Order: sequence, then C-alpha cells, then structure tokens
Amino acid sequence: MNISLTQENDMIIQKNNLLLSQIIGSNIASVKRINDGRNSSVYTLTCENSKKYVVKFYFPNPSDKKDRMNKEFSSLKFLWEHSIRSIPQPIAIEKKHKFAVYDYIEGNKIQNITEDGINDFTEFLEELDKLKLREESNQLPLASEACFSVREIVENIEERYKRLTTLPKEDNNSLFEFLEKEFKPVFNAVVTWCKDEQGIDYSSELEKENRTLSPSDFGFHNAMRRKDGTMVFLDFEHFGWDDPAKTISDFLLHPNMNIKPDLKKLFVRNIVSYFAEDKNLKTRLKVVFPLFGLKWCLICLNEFLPEDFLRRDFAHNKELIKEKVQAQQLLKAKNFLNQVMKNFKNFPYEV
Repeated sequence: MNISLTQENDMIIQKNNLLLSQIIGSNIASVKRINDGRNSSVYTLTCENSKKYVVKFYFPNPSDKKDRMNKEFSSLKFLWEHSIRSIPQPIAIEKKHKFAVYDYIEGNKIQNITEDGINDFTEFLEELDKLKLREESNQLPLASEACFSVREIVENIEERYKRLTTLPKEDNNSLFEFLEKEFKPVFNAVVTWCKDEQGIDYSSELEKENRTLSPSDFGFHNAMRRKDGTMVFLDFEHFGWDDPAKTISDFLLHPNMNIKPDLKKLFVRNIVSYFAEDKNLKTRLKVVFPLFGLKWCLICLNEFLPEDFLRRDFAHNKELIKEKVQAQQLLKAKNFLNQVMKNFKNFPYEV
C-alpha cells in the first residue's frame, strides 16, 4: 500500500523522536500538524517541559530545484544574528530528512488589514534594506526568480509559459485554450507596450545600490501578531536580493490577501518614499507591474504541472482532488488576466 508524503512525515517524526528530543533538549510530549501550506508541511512540537517548537518539512522531490530549506534557514540565521527579532528563531537544520526546527511563536493570524499593519510591513522592509550595507549581505543569494531588467521578467514569463505548453494537450484542453486564445494575445500586447514605454530601458540591469533584501513571498498571509501586538514575519524560503519594484508588485498582486485600494496606495507611497534615491522606481514600477500580473496568472496554473501539484499535495493537510483544484486555479488565472487587460497602461495605485 502506498503512503502519502504527509504520512511519511508523520512516520519520520516518530522515527526521529529521539533525534528531535536531542536537538531541542527535552522529550516530546505531543506533535500537531498546523498548516495547509503550498510548499512545506509544518508541525508544532510540545515538550514535556511545556516548551514549544516548530518543525518544518520541505518538499523532498529531486525535480524541485529550489533549495528552500537551506535558503530559509540560512536567511533567518543571518537576520537573527543581526538583531532582527520579528522572525522565528532558527534552532537546527536536519539535511538528511529535509526538516528544520524553529522556535514557536505564540500569536494569531492577521484577520483585519489596517493602516498600522501596512506601516509595520514597510518598516520591516526598511530594516531589511539597511542590512544590505553589511559586508556579510554580499554572500546572500538572489531572491527566488529575482529579475533586474524588464527583459528578464519577460523571459521568466516565457519560460513558465513553455513549461505549461509542454504538457499533453489532449489532457489539458481548457488550459491550452486559455493560454493560446486569452493569455498569449494579452502577453504580446503588454510586452510591446513595455518596450515602447519611455524612461526604462528594456534590457539594462538595475544597479546594485538600488537593489534590496526581500522575503519575496511577502504579505499578510505570511505574518502574525504576538499577544503584545508586535508583528512576526514568516516564510523566508524565497529570501534574497531583489528589485523593490518586484517586492511592491507581488505585495499588491498576491491572491491570498484582501487589501483595500487605499491601503495598497499607502504601501506604495511608503516604499517609494523610503527608496527616494532610486529616481526610476516609480516609472519602473508602472512598467513591470502588469508583467508581474501576467506572471501571477501562470503561477496560479502551477497545479497543472505534475511536480508542482505533488508539492502542494505534500504541503496540504487533506487529500486534494486534482481536477477540482485545477479548475479553481484556472479561474484565478482568468481573473488575474482580466485585471491586467483593464489596467496595464495605467498603474492603479498611483501616488
């Protein structure tokens, strides 16, 4: 009988109970699954001394080329060593079974997004940016799929499109109809507009002094508040050097956040003001924003790719029905595309 990856994780925890106890310095009293994630599966460990930890299992499939575990653990270690405390403290990493242990943080997911919350997020990004002046920051990796020119963003979208179109067409008729008849014409129109847009060279790379450090997958979906009201930021699997215009765009576009337009404008105003020395940021943001909207269209379709669906199934707490999930994701992609078509020549969060 085949067992799921989630069941395998449960078995690994049981088999490595002694190892985990040695890592955290106490016997484990209980283990609880705590999330329905997309990339990893996460458990809370409660010790006999009542101390709690989080153990995070990372997708073990060799087809996944992103080293999410080492990137997250080393990034959090760098931030912790530089006195950032609005993050989970990294405790230990176990490479053989692809899991890491972090300190448990008592708090609640954020239900209502307010002006104070937006300010907390922008202040955290400012803290990260200041760390780029540290010599050790030069050893940090690029953020996942970091792009430092308009051309690189377009090429990234083209590569994602190519991956989807290598799937068997006869098994994915609705996907191919969307890609060929709806997505591609809009993509071509946006790229033509980007090339014609004055003020930003299509191929020139962003200067290093105008780059920043970013969690990349940054938003309220990856944050919580402690009981004392302070914000905690989670998920650094994609952390690294990035373009602030990408950080802004992804924050505004992320489908797991429901942020009012006036608060989105506040976020843009805060970040643009902080990066005032980057004279091209506002123009660059207007040009790349619709491209990142198109990229999010294709990210929504990851569940059509066998290895990506397997990773989501690994991270999820319950068995997924592939056809249902894919239909939901295709609808999300169409909604993204409609937004891009309506707004690509007029940035909707102008400040």
